[in-house]
Amino acid sequence: MRHGRGVGALNSAADMTFLDCTNSGHALRVAGIGRAVSGVATAGPGLHGFSNTDNGVVGLAVANALNGVQGQAHNPGASGVYGQPDNNGYGVAGRSRNIGVFGESTGNGLGYTAPAATVLPSRAPASMAPGCAA
Repeated sequence: MRHGRGVGALNSAADMTFLDCTNSGHALRVAGIGRAVSGVATAGPGLHGFSNTDNGVVGLAVANALNGVQGQAHNPGASGVYGQPDNNGYGVAGRSRNIGVFGESTGNGLGYTAPAATVLPSRAPASMAPGCAA
């Protein structure tokens, strides 16, 4: 990486930097061969998304790619992917022509598969829902 002015420059700011886009295009678009964007924080989220009218963060993987969103946690009490609805929504939801939601335990915990025909009771714990396997 070059340090200095222009593309590829290392920049810093004492305050927040804003990018405003008044049309429906991108305020910031980054393309790269490796990671296009990396977020690192010593405290707080490394990447935060917020929207008033759409999804806060969206991941898209094309036909030969992997997952749209992938999460990994090293904390034994944390989750790789976590959802928290604040207004009666779903914590984690999935939609597929195959399996809507799939969970696999690589240890002694529970795995879970919900096929398309499975209708889960409202607010039932996963351990009581049909399709659970140890």
